[in-house]
Amino acid sequence: MLVATHATQIKLSDDRLHILPDGRFRSTDSRPVSPKAGWLLNAQIAEKLKAKRQTRKNQMLIDFEHQSLLSSANGKPAPAAGWSNALKYIEGEGLFLTEINWTPRAQKMLENDEYKYASAVFSYDAKTGEIQEVINAALTNTPGLDGLTEAKLSAALNLSPINLSNQGVKPMNEHVLSLLKTLKVDPENADAAICKAIVEDHNQLTDFKSQNQKLSDERDAALKQIATLNSEIVKLKTAQTEAESRAAAKEKADLIAEAMSSDQPKLLPAMKEWAESLELSALKTYLEHAQIISGITNQQGVRGNVNSTANLSAEEIEVAERMQINPEDFAAAKVGKPAPDSKDTNVNKE
Repeated sequence: MLVATHATQIKLSDDRLHILPDGRFRSTDSRPVSPKAGWLLNAQIAEKLKAKRQTRKNQMLIDFEHQSLLSSANGKPAPAAGWSNALKYIEGEGLFLTEINWTPRAQKMLENDEYKYASAVFSYDAKTGEIQEVINAALTNTPGLDGLTEAKLSAALNLSPINLSNQGVKPMNEHVLSLLKTLKVDPENADAAICKAIVEDHNQLTDFKSQNQKLSDERDAALKQIATLNSEIVKLKTAQTEAESRAAAKEKADLIAEAMSSDQPKLLPAMKEWAESLELSALKTYLEHAQIISGITNQQGVRGNVNSTANLSAEEIEVAERMQINPEDFAAAKVGKPAPDSKDTNVNKE
């Protein structure tokens, strides 16, 4: 579920915006209805919120009075008050927006106390109350949460860049000015060496970010290559399995054909389907230990008593029973004769 709640007075001195308290909390207007225990924030939840925010390429919007949510209905513009993409959790206090880039208009309004409070828009689990994602924030004077610490504007943001080119230093940007103010150094009277060191540190940081992005791109490319190789490995394994299956099927067919057609057969025609149902290893084991089936001759004649099971060994009778074949039919098939009740009379006799 999505909700907008208002935090208490803004402190601008440390350039961070306290948007959610720690632990269980509710708004001053009795929200949420569910769960009754209220919303929930803790260290584990905060880590999830920060990780989700890091996946967003666009910075989080801080607007005025949540106008970005209302503009489609009221038709009014929704200008930004500031931007941030950094969340910080402090145990016992809650969740903060940091590294905020305020717009000149918002800076002026905050300095003049035209706005004192902030409101966070977030989604949450209606069953547990766990905060799931911080969507954005807004400046407001009608807070819904009470007791959050103030967040003050970094004073250096209102300073105009100064030109130290005569001292071998490039004009300072707002980031450098902000650092100077944090160090309580007046930019107009700052020592050139200090300013130069800050500029160099800032440039090194920029280079580091560029190198880090390059390494990230290389890592992503390597991960894609690994994924492609893994896909190829799966295809090769599948092809190998299919080839082994075909080879096993051919080997089984060859073994069965040989066992049925050799001068010393170990399989009867009636046993072919049963043999084909065996695993290759089981078939090999059977053929290795099976006795040669006697009593089968060529088409010139047969010998043996076709109307009796006397010429069957105990092992052959067991095979017939397992195959659910009448022993007499099995005996007849063994000597190449039809079953005793067969009407076929074209049988050679000795």
